[in-house]
Amino acid sequence: MPRLADWLDKRNVAWDGRCDNASFLLDIMAPITDGRESPTQKGSHIERLEGVKVSDAYKRAFPEYLAALQAISGDRMLLRVHATRSPLMIGLGQKMALDFGLTLHRIYGVPYIPATSLKGAMKRVAASMLGIADLLRDDWYGPQLSCDQAFAMARSTPSGMDETRFKALFAMFGDVEGIAAVNVFDAMPVPKEALVGVDGQESLIKGDVVTPHHGKYYQKDQERPGDNDVPVPAALISVRPKVPFLFAVECPNPSWTLDVERLLCATLSSQGVGAKTNAGYGRFSGKPLWPNQKQVPPPADPKVSPEAPAYREGSQEIEAELIGKVRNGAARAKAPGLAEFELKGFLPTATGASGDRLTVKVKLRRAGTSWSVLEAKVIRNAR
Repeated sequence: MPRLADWLDKRNVAWDGRCDNASFLLDIMAPITDGRESPTQKGSHIERLEGVKVSDAYKRAFPEYLAALQAISGDRMLLRVHATRSPLMIGLGQKMALDFGLTLHRIYGVPYIPATSLKGAMKRVAASMLGIADLLRDDWYGPQLSCDQAFAMARSTPSGMDETRFKALFAMFGDVEGIAAVNVFDAMPVPKEALVGVDGQESLIKGDVVTPHHGKYYQKDQERPGDNDVPVPAALISVRPKVPFLFAVECPNPSWTLDVERLLCATLSSQGVGAKTNAGYGRFSGKPLWPNQKQVPPPADPKVSPEAPAYREGSQEIEAELIGKVRNGAARAKAPGLAEFELKGFLPTATGASGDRLTVKVKLRRAGTSWSVLEAKVIRNAR
């Protein structure tokens, strides 16, 4: 297929190199001759991409997109704006005319984060918060397995645990047997002056460089890497820091929005999105830039956050903490996400002190967005 630049040259059509669609410029107008690219041509092409500004068409379309999201599900739609703190590489491995890629909107030419990429990153962080990340292989984060299959394959590991946390994870993000409880949308960049208090940028793309030190080893041309391998810098592109993106997640009911927002903040600020996150790429501001709320839940760090309890209606065993001393065979206890409740059955001796850990069988009933403890009986001291 002939390139558009060649087609223009043959017909003596002048083109000054200006284009307001980075997707068109990156792929269709790529400087390739006889199937190869020269370093000089590649550098000049990256400079052209850096000069591409957000088109007027996208500036007109963004408010309509925001209004459509707000109209879909009202207060069940979580809308937040976070800005990049470091360069963002999304879609680096796409097959394109040049030896690098970047996910760009085909119509408007702006970089964006596909919903599938964002949802996968959020699922990893949720698994960490539930304490089951080490039990899941990388290929389990997609929809290939059902919850029962994933649990059956992980149960034989030394750190196997109750199936409740698996059910919570797969119910939220879906599996082969059911759709996800949350609906994640593509994250789109916010144009300049589109939202009050959000400083958008005119140019979103910047030149970047990666330097593989063991290229032949990565390409499987040699058996093992060596200290005498020659590093070869490779030019590519990424999204600039301080570019605000609009994130949209539809929740099953308004009571979910607070927890989903904490999960989103943890994903963007701690986990990162896209390629080279281990090198610090793909990080976003932990605090949303829009809407400007007086009280915003702090971003949860999946490395230090306590494991989130996953309750269900009916009877189940949980760990609880004793409140005060046992007096006359009675005591009260507390557990994460539950109000204080009274304990029955076998209790520690009168020397039992506040803070003692117990394993308790409770019977729960959902009451709106909270849980009511109908019965609570001590099983044993928690190990």
